[in-house]
Amino acid sequence: MDCSIIFYSAKKTSLCEKALKHSLSTTVFLVRKTSFSTDSVGLAEGIKNGFKNSSVVFVIGGTRLYDERKVTDVVSRIIDADSIDECKKLKNNCGDDGFLLRAGGQFLILLPDEPEGIEDIMRSYVVEYINKSKW
Repeated sequence: MDCSIIFYSAKKTSLCEKALKHSLSTTVFLVRKTSFSTDSVGLAEGIKNGFKNSSVVFVIGGTRLYDERKVTDVVSRIIDADSIDECKKLKNNCGDDGFLLRAGGQFLILLPDEPEGIEDIMRSYVVEYINKSKW
């Protein structure tokens, strides 16, 4: 199954990409598209385009922004809350938490710009959740 990565105001892109791909190595998911954005308009467009090509979109970064560009604020403005079937906070023992949103068969997973945090979140919940999902 194909998935996409969007780096949003991320600084550790190479290390985070490596951590995510390593975490996905035990799943059926392959990263097919990677994009970058530094503003909320670009992020919204990236998410829209990501879901055209895959069922899972990972957004890495933007958790430490403290204005209208913060990733959770941008997502809350562009996602119709009534269409969300599930929203889970993903605890991270190494720093900022992440989030998983599911709408039907599509997943938006928000991850911090921290390689260790990505591995912690993916290992503790996301990989198991993905492996149990019916595709």
